Amino acid sequence: MASLLACEQIKSAPLDASAGPGDGAEAGGADAAPGADGSGSSGSSGSSGSSGSSSGSSGDGGSTTDSGATDGATRDVDRAWAAWPLPPPSPPTGNYSNLGMSVRDETTLLVWERTPSPTKRTWQQGRDYCDTLVLDGQSDWRLPKRIELISIVDYAAASPAINAVAFPATVVDYFWTDSLDAANSVVNPTYKAWVVDFSDGTIGPIPSDGLYFVRCVRAGR
Repeated sequence: MASLLACEQIKSAPLDASAGPGDGAEAGGADAAPGADGSGSSGSSGSSGSSGSSSGSSGDGGSTTDSGATDGATRDVDRAWAAWPLPPPSPPTGNYSNLGMSVRDETTLLVWERTPSPTKRTWQQGRDYCDTLVLDGQSDWRLPKRIELISIVDYAAASPAINAVAFPATVVDYFWTDSLDAANSVVNPTYKAWVVDFSDGTIGPIPSDGLYFVRCVRAGR
């Protein structure tokens, strides 16, 4: 098992939010906690778990309100992600089961779209595409959270940085995640979402109106 923090320290490098694949960047953002089946929630997250709220400050994994009470919800989120199983940095082909048009990760039990759509989409269009996708008789597809998408990165491979047997025809480009950048605010009206660069597995937030690729995911059973 590896914690979310450890995973993102080991399995990511920042990108320049305004540049193309392969450049350097800022960090931030948070992912929603996984459900009981190990997958992330389908809703998007817009604030970092380490940032304080307007009514108080964050501390020891929970937020403190004006009354001094500690919110245990943040700690629950941290525990949930800490218990989430992570594949090795270079997942072997045997870690995946071919289901036809989809593939199941036998570590996380997430089921992935095996060959991604060749169409580039904005972040919202990517969410809509996954929400309406029907594949292998299943219709509960969604855009993956940041931690979920980097779990299939193969850091021993490059261009593309993924197991090419389990995931054929993966383009060397950015892929959208459902995770929003924590810096989103009224000061930054062009909100950003996190992407994974499958040339080398680096991650970073970029403006959500850009056109990039999508690989949908669903919870395994």
